[in-house]
Order: sequence, then structure tokens, then C-alpha cells
Amino acid sequence: MQSIYGIPEYMGGIQSVLLSEDAGLFRRKYYKNGAHMGYIFLTSDTGLEEDDLQILSEQVSQSKGPGNFRSMHLNIEKTNAKEPVKIIPVGDIGTKDEFERIKNITRGEILSMHCKYPGLSGVIPESNSGFGDMEKIMRVYHELEVGAMQQPFLELNELLGKQVVNFREPDWRFENDSTT
Repeated sequence: MQSIYGIPEYMGGIQSVLLSEDAGLFRRKYYKNGAHMGYIFLTSDTGLEEDDLQILSEQVSQSKGPGNFRSMHLNIEKTNAKEPVKIIPVGDIGTKDEFERIKNITRGEILSMHCKYPGLSGVIPESNSGFGDMEKIMRVYHELEVGAMQQPFLELNELLGKQVVNFREPDWRFENDSTT
């Protein structure tokens, strides 16, 4: 239907493709960065001069790995802290991303964009339900989708004035098919 108005069929799924790519790039940077989210460099009552604290703060804020994450320096004066210098890792427990969920959702949207059944695309089902009757799925897919995909190629025959493109009907007979 979309191609009637001049918009490619896949246009509605481009955002899903881009989101999936962003999730993959984010995850790659996450692991390249040492699989951590940075740290908080905490100083308290260290006796450091203001200039030294400024230099330290700048150095920590500029220390960024190749990934997405930065670290920060906090100086808290006049505390009763036991340790004057403390490094607090900001772990991935509290900042867990939704990588697997995003990838599963975008995979489904991308398959929908191309009108593909997951079983025909080699996607393993998430539940124990299996693929279903693949022969029926192939027949329905061929009837509803393949003909529509072949149509633009068949129109070449009209443009060229002769039969140059032809498709054969599938042979649905299988080895264990009792109708043969």
C-alpha cells in the first residue's frame, strides 16, 4: 500500500533499524571501555590546595575511555569521612541497559517491515512453541508476499515489450507428503 504513494515499503521500519544499530554500537563501546560505567573520585578533607583540587578535577573529568562514559571528581570539605580519598565505581547494576529487549523488539519490527515470518528468516522462537507448520507458513508467505515482490520485475516485460522475466510456481511436494 505504501508504494502506491511513492514511499518504499521499508520506510516505516527505518527507525527500528537505526535503534538496533545504536544499541549495538552502545554495547560495543560499553565493552571496549572496560565494561564499566566510570567512577566517582571522592576527596574529603585532604588538605589539598585549591589549585591542586582544580587540576585533579580537570584531569578526572577529561579521563574518558573510548566508550560512552565519563568519570567525575567530587571534593567534600569538612566531613567526618574515614577515608580522605575514595574511588567509587559506578557499576552496571544500577544502570543496566535494555540491550536484549531492544534487540528483540527491533528484530520483530524489522521482520515486519519486510513482511517476513521469523521461521523463514532463521530466527529461533523465544518460547518452546517452535516454528509451527513451516509448509503452511511457506505457502501463505508465497501467496501473500512473494507475488507482490515479483510484480515490479514482471512489469519489465511490459516495458521491454517481450518476456524477459519469468517466475515459476513452487513445487510444494515434499518427501513425506502423502499427496504425491
